[in-house]
Amino acid sequence: MENRHGRFIKLIAVVSVVLFLGSIWSFSSRSDTNLVPDTEPPVPINSKYPLPPLPTPPPPKSDFDLEYHPDPAPFPPPEGAEDVVLVIKTGSQVIWQRLPIHLITTTTRTPNFLVFSDLAERFGNVPVHDCLKNVKPALKEDHKQFEIYRKARVIKPFPGFTNLDAIPSTRPYNLDIAKMKLDGGWDLDKYKNVPILYQAYRAVPGKRWYIFIDADSFVFVGNLVRYLDATYNPSKPLYIGSQTLLGNEIFAHGGTGYILSGAAAKLAVVDHPELEHAFEEYAINHCCGDHVLSRVMDKVGVGLTYERGRLQGEPWYGIRWDDRTWCSEILSFHHVGQGDVQELWEFERLMEQKLAKDKKNGGYILYSDLYHRFARPFLTSLEPAWDNLSNDKWLEVPGYPSGFSKENPPRESDIDKIEDENNRNKWRDYLRFSNTEKAAIDDRDKCAQACKEREKCLQWKWVKGKCVLNDSVIFGFKDPNPKGESEAWWSGWLLDRIDEVRGRMKCERGLEGGFPMEEKRKKEAS
Repeated sequence: MENRHGRFIKLIAVVSVVLFLGSIWSFSSRSDTNLVPDTEPPVPINSKYPLPPLPTPPPPKSDFDLEYHPDPAPFPPPEGAEDVVLVIKTGSQVIWQRLPIHLITTTTRTPNFLVFSDLAERFGNVPVHDCLKNVKPALKEDHKQFEIYRKARVIKPFPGFTNLDAIPSTRPYNLDIAKMKLDGGWDLDKYKNVPILYQAYRAVPGKRWYIFIDADSFVFVGNLVRYLDATYNPSKPLYIGSQTLLGNEIFAHGGTGYILSGAAAKLAVVDHPELEHAFEEYAINHCCGDHVLSRVMDKVGVGLTYERGRLQGEPWYGIRWDDRTWCSEILSFHHVGQGDVQELWEFERLMEQKLAKDKKNGGYILYSDLYHRFARPFLTSLEPAWDNLSNDKWLEVPGYPSGFSKENPPRESDIDKIEDENNRNKWRDYLRFSNTEKAAIDDRDKCAQACKEREKCLQWKWVKGKCVLNDSVIFGFKDPNPKGESEAWWSGWLLDRIDEVRGRMKCERGLEGGFPMEEKRKKEAS
């Protein structure tokens, strides 16, 4: 018995030594792969300089843990994500307010991602690349539009430590760049999109899709990867985005997010390297970075493939639900805060679990899914101090042109006498308003009635002197009017009519209806 016990103790000791040595080897090998130089972070992406794996949360131990720290289900990258590169563009003045949330949400679903700014930095083991480092020296060193670029390097000359002997070349300010209110960020931003394309493809060549977003954007990664693979052929040159115009020129809106197929990226970067710097002088007198990129795509013969509605230039509370969008896939949002990113990421995780189980809608998150989670529970027939962003038809008295007044307003025969074309058109429209519409300008109840009398109207908003009608559902936001709620917008939704729209939608079959907040208020009032 004693011999057996002794052998057991020896065995435990040997195993402990092996495990200890293994842990030392693992630590040293991982730290070596994560070394980053103290100047410009390296070009290779996070697959070579990986983030440490996210720790598995411990199981909940109390009611407190269950309420505030639920144990999340695994949320791995979607199938096909290994052949996609997500490229995030930001700036030195906003990066610390916008990027961190993406590093623990969005990028956990994209094995290949890159971050570009106008200043080289690091977030833990994630390098932030200076996308303007290769711009012509004459511009960077002398042009006034690069003044903020030069100032950032004086304020923060040292992107991080790689060894204890590394010392910045100039004295750091030890001030938060974001709080210094440096002017010129927008002028500098227009130089970024083209070099970001060239640097991103050279860093990670040969992938199917290159997705470009701003740091105040959000993408449903699973939706987007599945939709691209199911809809388009990456071996063809494709430039996909939400259409916007500058004069007569059409291009993809950058904040909404745009996508280049691998073939299109290769065509520009490999076959036409001369275009990397061809439009730097052009950018001086033109807006904006996404527009400048479109000139490169035009030169290589790749026109815009327009994705209407799926790629959104609004946050979730600014999107429109109507017959055109209700059952459509939704892929991206813009102008989102860090809290929005977290909430949308959690919603995506839970929806993907549900869709995998229910086998509905081809596995896509739809506009209707957002409606049921984010909007429907809170829609009411009347909401004070709320702007639901109605914008389709404005009912208000136009400004009185010269020679006219409230007591002597223009009549139909006077329209051509109004010199200002914009005001002339407003008066022409005003004189065609119905009696209800004219009364709605100063009467909230009449505003609601005007919406009911407009065939497709689904919501309205009113403040003294203005009534605005809308043919789509938009959720909107609390109106923080500094003069108080008495001068803030009132909003209302035509709930029965919204349910009629839902009833026509195939994707709505079997889904819950009702408006809990409205029902609660009616119950409390009775």
